[in-house]
Amino acid sequence: AADLLRIGALARRAIEEGRLAALRAAGFRTELVRYAPAGATPDSLILLATARAAAPAAPPSFVVLADGFPRCGVMLHCQRYRGSDLPARMAEYLLETRAVACAWVHHVADGAASEPLVVLGVLSEDDLPALVETLRDDAILAHRVDMILPFTER
Repeated sequence: AADLLRIGALARRAIEEGRLAALRAAGFRTELVRYAPAGATPDSLILLATARAAAPAAPPSFVVLADGFPRCGVMLHCQRYRGSDLPARMAEYLLETRAVACAWVHHVADGAASEPLVVLGVLSEDDLPALVETLRDDAILAHRVDMILPFTER
């Protein structure tokens, strides 16, 4: 009987090692844990597997000009009466909905005041028409943005 238990434990361990190897090859972190003393139950192994977090994607490599703007993109002018934090909220909204890969708020001097604009960078001028159409058709932006200003090298 003891030999059968030992052979059964070895067989179980061989099966678990195969499962561990398959999960690791699929990108999981794995661990084989004994959850009870061997005397309590002959089958006391549990396989723990957790998905590895995907590496964050590298940001797009925009050509940035000396003034901090990308070579081409879109600026959004937000309605002032909706609050001074609206440009930041709109940038966050566009990033969360994945409408754009890169968005930030840039303050442009307007006389003595500073005008916050949401700046959206694109990799190529060819991307501008589709981005403008996406922005124009967005119901949230329609009620919060009063100007969509595409630009290329100025």
